[in-house]
Amino acid sequence: MRAALRLVALLAVACAATSPRAVERCPSLKRMPPRPSAQCEEDPEVIAFQDRVAALVTSASGPLALRVVLDDRSRVASVCAEGTARGMENARARRTLSANLGDVWALPPGPSCLAGTRIDLDRRHAKLVEIERTEAQCRGEMTATGGSSRADGGALQSSTRTTPSPVDRAIAPNACIEARLSWLFAEKRGDWWQLSARAYSKESSALLFVPLERVEPAPAQARLVARTCAKLTEREALLVCMELQRWELLE
Repeated sequence: MRAALRLVALLAVACAATSPRAVERCPSLKRMPPRPSAQCEEDPEVIAFQDRVAALVTSASGPLALRVVLDDRSRVASVCAEGTARGMENARARRTLSANLGDVWALPPGPSCLAGTRIDLDRRHAKLVEIERTEAQCRGEMTATGGSSRADGGALQSSTRTTPSPVDRAIAPNACIEARLSWLFAEKRGDWWQLSARAYSKESSALLFVPLERVEPAPAQARLVARTCAKLTEREALLVCMELQRWELLE
């Protein structure tokens, strides 16, 4: 009897050890560890480690954009996925990914400067799917409320009282987007760079800017950035202007 119980216990341990860890939907970045410092990310050993993680993870990621959290020993602690508005498709992709990450959990620790940080495997992709999800949520909220409330709980001015200009509509098409706007697309329109919440085309040529994370002083708000850095003619001048506003380009 004791031998049978020991066998059951051993089988239970073996099953627990081989069961895949779930890949969850990523929480808000405010609830996640920070990215490594710029100095850390430039370390050749860090670059090699990130490339290794990316090679093991992204082959099974499907439509998902992934973020990897490292523990205080620089080991992979969890993997989460930025999904789009297509919930069922993303859930299936997360389940498939969860079953194919054994080599990731078995990785040796990375460089010490990665301890307690996160790795965004494709920051532009992650931001694009975050934008798509935000736009879908805003469409639902604006439909449900008739455009009468903001995503942040504040009051929305009626369009009968304030008619936004075309420039304002380009920067933030509606109050829900404006309340959540943490990105700006930049595209050349004639001789000038224009900044807006939505790209004019689906082509990858549009530049995508986001606020720097956890910096002091805090990055400028999107509307101010768009007004400050629009109408520049040269790409280099645009990049300098955005940097001064503490926004960065995702490539």
